[in-house]
Amino acid sequence: VMERKFGFDKMTIAEFNRYINSLHLGRTVLKIQQHHTYIPSYQHFSGDNHFERQKAMQQSHIQNGWSDIGQHFTIFPDGIILSGRSLENAPACIYNQNQHSICIENFGFFDEGFDVMPMPLLP
Repeated sequence: VMERKFGFDKMTIAEFNRYINSLHLGRTVLKIQQHHTYIPSYQHFSGDNHFERQKAMQQSHIQNGWSDIGQHFTIFPDGIILSGRSLENAPACIYNQNQHSICIENFGFFDEGFDVMPMPLLP
C-alpha cells in the first residue's frame, strides 16, 4: 500500500511500475519531459521529507499562478517517486509544448559542478 499525504502518492520503483502499467489515460501522451528542480536541490533533501518538499513545490507553483504543481512525478535522490499533477491534465513545464506531454522532475540541481545524480536503483 502506497503512502499518501497532501494528495501525493509515494512509490518505490516497483510500485511505480505497477501504477503506471495499470493506467488508462483519457488524453493522448506523445512526449515525456524531464527536468531538474534546481531549487530545491540535494541540500534540501533530508531523506525523509519527500512529502514536505513536494508540497512546497506545489505551493510555489500555485503562487506563480499555476492551477497545481507543474509536474506529474518527482523522482527523489533515493529513487522514491511522488505523484504530482493529475495525469489527465497537461503539465506546466515547457511553454507551448505541454498538451500531449507527461513531465518528470528530477529532484536536484544538475548543472555542472552541483548535484551528481547517483546510478539508478533497480527494482
